[in-house]
Amino acid sequence: MFMQLNILYIVNRYGTPPLNFFEKFVLEQTINELYILKLPSTNPSNSNFTYESFIMNAKTRDKKTFKLIIPTPLPELVQHILQYILNLYSLFWLTSKISINLYNIGIGESSFGSFALYLLRKISKVQYSIFMNGDIIPDITQGIKPFYLSDKNSLIYKLIDDVIIKTQATLRLIGFKNDLIWYPNENIRQWDLKNNFIPKDFIISQTVLIDINEVSRNLLNKKLKNTICYIGRLDEYAGIDISLHSLAEIKKKIPTIKLLIVGGGETSVEKYKSLAKDLGISKNVSFFGFIDSIDEAFNIIKHASIGLAMYKPSDTNVSLYAEPSKPKEYIRLGLPAIMSIGGPNIGSEMLKANVALLVEYKPESIAKAVVEFFQKDQLKSYEKSIKAFAKKYDYFEVNKELLRKIQTRYSRLIKNEVYQ
Repeated sequence: MFMQLNILYIVNRYGTPPLNFFEKFVLEQTINELYILKLPSTNPSNSNFTYESFIMNAKTRDKKTFKLIIPTPLPELVQHILQYILNLYSLFWLTSKISINLYNIGIGESSFGSFALYLLRKISKVQYSIFMNGDIIPDITQGIKPFYLSDKNSLIYKLIDDVIIKTQATLRLIGFKNDLIWYPNENIRQWDLKNNFIPKDFIISQTVLIDINEVSRNLLNKKLKNTICYIGRLDEYAGIDISLHSLAEIKKKIPTIKLLIVGGGETSVEKYKSLAKDLGISKNVSFFGFIDSIDEAFNIIKHASIGLAMYKPSDTNVSLYAEPSKPKEYIRLGLPAIMSIGGPNIGSEMLKANVALLVEYKPESIAKAVVEFFQKDQLKSYEKSIKAFAKKYDYFEVNKELLRKIQTRYSRLIKNEVYQ
């Protein structure tokens, strides 16, 4: 039995894991009040600067929004700085618009979210604070290319990028002053220990979950022949370059091949559109850019037949430590995935479960697997495996145990405060 609590959840993108199914579970219990505070991450644009944050009652959907549009191009560094300033302003302005003096539990995703949560804890706006820590900090000593300013190859941009990464590390360090660190896997915890990020307390709980009923519905969707999809960020670490090169090879065998790409800011989309043009595959690729609503994004790709999830095998690829959402998002849509050998651990697990193909991180390897998949009409052979895999990661039991652990720790805190 769960106690009645006010929960504040700080996120940089609404509708994605782990909030998506955590929200669903909390609302189904009917006893908790959940408020969602969106403080967005930077999405660089060459045309104008658009910022939108909000706080929302998850049950009533009542929402307070702060929005700013600067209708002129801004340097990418300025966009990053402005984003931090606006997020700080939004944190205090939006929480002041809700008539709750104290949240029993606060959960913050990302380094900035954990920092924001700690500030609310310090001013007694939150009783018990949790840093949902699903990523690592890029290593500035590895490689000479910038990470955040990824399309700028110069020493000055690398130095600026290093400052952004160090800022993230500082925010993460402050985030570790929260009461609990919630890890999605042991890999990230071990990275933290190795890099002197020591939590007061921690739990490990899966963050990328699935609704088995949603999967069953999506398996009934008509799938488009010779159609691949991709959802996520657009950069070399996600294998977008080699995926486009592989498409050029696939086109030789399957001229009607189509790749649907959802994600990426204006700068990265233009970069890869140019590459597609150079490879002679512009008509075979559709770029949709960043779509804020995950439901809208899913509507674009749900009729594809298979999803791409490449991970560059590099020491500078932070995704190798994380619990990536992309492969399981394909499962949610009833699609198998093509993944790269040497990627996150979920790849080997999905291969064993017969819901993914694992290939070498090479265009020719991807092309060979895709051509065989379509020529042998293999999609039907994955349906039973997809259902079985989805059941293992069904959101209900995982979130039930997660909330039980959180409430146990919260109760312990309250008892200690009473006795003091």
